[in-house]
Amino acid sequence: MKAAEGAIVDARIPPILPRIPIQSDKLVRPDWVSSKPRSSRLLWLDKNENLDSELQKVTQRVLASLDPTVLCTYPDSGPLCRKLAKAMTVDPEMLVLTAGSDGAIRSTFEAFVAEGDTVVHTVPTFAMYPVYCQIFGANAIGVEYQRTESGPQLDIERLLWLVENKKPKLVCLPNPDSPTGTTIADRDMERLLVATAVTGSILLVDEAYYPFYPKSVVGLIKYYPNLIVARTFAKAWGLAGLRIGCAVGSKETILFLHKIRPMYEVNTVAVAFLEKMLDHEVDVLESVNRLNEGKRYF
Repeated sequence: MKAAEGAIVDARIPPILPRIPIQSDKLVRPDWVSSKPRSSRLLWLDKNENLDSELQKVTQRVLASLDPTVLCTYPDSGPLCRKLAKAMTVDPEMLVLTAGSDGAIRSTFEAFVAEGDTVVHTVPTFAMYPVYCQIFGANAIGVEYQRTESGPQLDIERLLWLVENKKPKLVCLPNPDSPTGTTIADRDMERLLVATAVTGSILLVDEAYYPFYPKSVVGLIKYYPNLIVARTFAKAWGLAGLRIGCAVGSKETILFLHKIRPMYEVNTVAVAFLEKMLDHEVDVLESVNRLNEGKRYF
């Protein structure tokens, strides 16, 4: 490509470079341009999408009921936040809408993790945890699952030791974890909450699979201001395409996440759809029961 007429081209002009962590050759993301579409003739299980046909009947009705103006107006998220907060039994100021649970995870990194900070996460786990560690220049420490006769098991003592001795800025703990499907015992979760509170570490509990796994730590936020819970409506609610979720935490913590959010954190279609869909929680729970029953069958 030729330079525009009159432009000054100087070989001494240095290249444009991003932050140092972004320059790493180890940080590689998928190339969506060259990706191949998935065949509609196959049942894809790689992303844990909810394709329950009965739930789809409900979501199709909700979609058809949306006001067409949702396509040409900016979102007003206030009514949804208040309705969602009531459903989760928290104050509206205790949550912020995000682009799925992934958005909640990224916002937590962006608000709290500086270059050189220590972040602890399980191995293997959701792929974006190590990616965000690289993006934000964190010192990542992985806690590997141990092989046992009953399947992979997290070394909770190792995790607690790291918290107490390394004093990480952030501990990332999906519950259940993926791809292991493992969960944290109530007693171990309590020990971890206490340990992170003492060291001033943020504990990010990723509850993307709620209510497939019905236990939640949202009710413990009032006791542990260092706790952030990530939720998504992609899994049980069958709304992966809307890219909507939320982060829940203390009012003081969520205020920091609000400071870094974009002008509109989620789109108008997602906001309007979810506000209506919250009236169909019974249908979602019935879908969860059907899918869990199918898993037990196989």
